[in-house]
Amino acid sequence: MYGIGLPELLVIFFILIILFIPTYLVAKILNKAGFSGWYSLLSLIPIFNLICLWVFAFIEWPVDKESS
Repeated sequence: MYGIGLPELLVIFFILIILFIPTYLVAKILNKAGFSGWYSLLSLIPIFNLICLWVFAFIEWPVDKESS
């Protein structure tokens, strides 16, 4: 009666997929911009993700430094 059954495992699986896909896509974008993909884990923290997005929008990107 108590414990983790198939429905609970499916919910956990879908939650992990919902978290993994956007984090993976953010990591790919950050890698193309010249940053470490590990910064994508910061996108999972509420409020802090908005601060990081604002900072990334206004700093000089490493890719821009290499091309000039």
